[in-house]
Amino acid sequence: MPPQKDYYTIGRDEAAELLNVSTRTIDRYLKNGRLKFKTVGRNVLVHAGELADLVAKFTKKKARAAKKAARLSRPQPRYEHIHTSEPTLTMENRAEEKIFRDLYENVSEELKKKQDKLEAAGFRIGQLETQLRSSVPLLEWKQKEEHFSKENNKLKDQFVNTRFKLLISISSTIALAVAAAVLGILLAA
Repeated sequence: MPPQKDYYTIGRDEAAELLNVSTRTIDRYLKNGRLKFKTVGRNVLVHAGELADLVAKFTKKKARAAKKAARLSRPQPRYEHIHTSEPTLTMENRAEEKIFRDLYENVSEELKKKQDKLEAAGFRIGQLETQLRSSVPLLEWKQKEEHFSKENNKLKDQFVNTRFKLLISISSTIALAVAAAVLGILLAA
């Protein structure tokens, strides 16, 4: 078997002309893998053997389509012995027709009412979903606010306790200083 040669010799435009399709269609064939290709610089070259197979396939499809079109375009045999005429409307047929027409109108009207109710219900569901989405974060926010409030109260209590202890220590220091000063004055006198 002879070694296979590099048969990437046909450009996109020429391939489109051979297949009688647009270059965009060729691009889709290349992208989908229906045709092998190589890029040389900025040029895209299509494999000649695969293009020939695709042309043959298209030709077979066109031949089948032409046969089908020819078969459909043949005149159909007429059957003149079959009598086709419009049925005559009798009073009974007219009454039935009126009943069916009234029934159809009633059912159509009921259907329209039900559709309107369904659309209104869908709209209301959308409103409720929106409220629900906004209420869930509101519940989370209230829980966080309660948590921060408790933390704030703890910090205030700690601050008051620390301040009270500081005041006691300052007042005891002042009392000791005053007592020491008075004792120093008494000892000096």
